[in-house]
Parts: sequence; structure tokens; C-alpha cells
Amino acid sequence: MKLSHVLLFATAALGVPNVKRQSPTVVGTIVNAANGLASAVEDSAVAIEDAVEQILENGTEIVDEVLAAIISDNLAEIFDAVKNATATIVSVTTGAVGGVLAGATGLTQAQINQLTAAVQTLLDAISQIEATLEITSGLPPLVLELVKDEIDELVGILAPLVLPVARFIAAIRTTTIAGVTANITGLNAVASALGTVLQGLVASLGLDALIPIIAILLP
Repeated sequence: MKLSHVLLFATAALGVPNVKRQSPTVVGTIVNAANGLASAVEDSAVAIEDAVEQILENGTEIVDEVLAAIISDNLAEIFDAVKNATATIVSVTTGAVGGVLAGATGLTQAQINQLTAAVQTLLDAISQIEATLEITSGLPPLVLELVKDEIDELVGILAPLVLPVARFIAAIRTTTIAGVTANITGLNAVASALGTVLQGLVASLGLDALIPIIAILLP
């Protein structure tokens, strides 16, 4: 090999920094999942609300079928967003190597604050889903029948979404010494607010699967 080639390779090697890719933290992953879910829910909720409004104001049989398809598609979009967020959150909490306690141990105050904001984002998304389901309940019976399957699927996936979040919060409460390792007052407050929202879902939708989750959030 020519000396010039050797020098070229050596120079190239020296010029490339040894970059280590850092994996997202547990909290960072939850934050991203919550933000992605909230964005998807907001977009689809607006489309559903517009379609329902058009049906109630001036729908005909043909128009109703077209608008019902729009509602159905957007309910499916929300379902997929909830499913994806659930899988992501489970992967770093209850389904993580070492279990939920491993990720909950040793969190900094900044991470606790980030998690608090993420839980608030999830709470807002769930509240918007509840409002969307309430809007669809006012559809004419024939239209409601066309979107019933998507509504049932969406209702059924809400408990799996909040369960790992509730267990992660419970693990943080177990591993955190108040006033010493971190302040979790804000996290407890938003957890209580989430529990209250879930109580509303139990009352309005009969989602009994949420009852044990509420007990975790509101000990």
C-alpha cells in the first residue's frame, strides 16, 4: 500500500469522532409516547367532531355513510395511536428488563418534573378521547351502528394504556424518599387528577377495568 494511502486512512480515522449513541431514558421515552399520542388524538378528534356536526345538521343517508366512514377511520387512528403509545410505555416500565422498579429508581428531580408533565399530557389526551366518545354517542342510531366496532375497540384499550403508567408512579412512590431524593408532590397531584378522570370513565362508559388502576393512583 502506498504511503499516501496509509496517511489518507489514518487522517480519516482521526477525523471521525467516536460518537456513542445514547438510548432514550425511561422518562424520555414516556414523554415522547405521550406527546405523540396527544398530537394524534387532537387531529382525529377534530375530524370526528366536524363529521358528527355535519351529520346532525344536514345529513342524508348517503352523506351519513360517507361521514360515518370518516368517523370510523379517525376512531381507528386514535386506537392505533393509543396502541402504539401503550406498547412504548410498557417496553420501558412493566415490560422492561428488571421490571418497573428498575426504571423508577434513582430518578432526578428534573426527570420527575418531566414525567409529571408527560402524565398531564396523557391525562389531557384521555380527556379528549372521552369527549370524542361522548360526541359520537349523540349520533343517530343507524350511524352509531356503523362506527360501533371502532368505539368498542377504543374503549377497550384505555385500561392497558394507563395501567403501566399507574404502576410506574406507584414504583416511584416506593423508591423515592420525600424531601430527600426528590419532591414528588406535583407527580402525586397529577396522578390524583388522572384517577379522577378515570373515575369519570367508569361512570360514563362502565369501564370497570379501570377500578383497580384508580386504586393505584388514589391510594
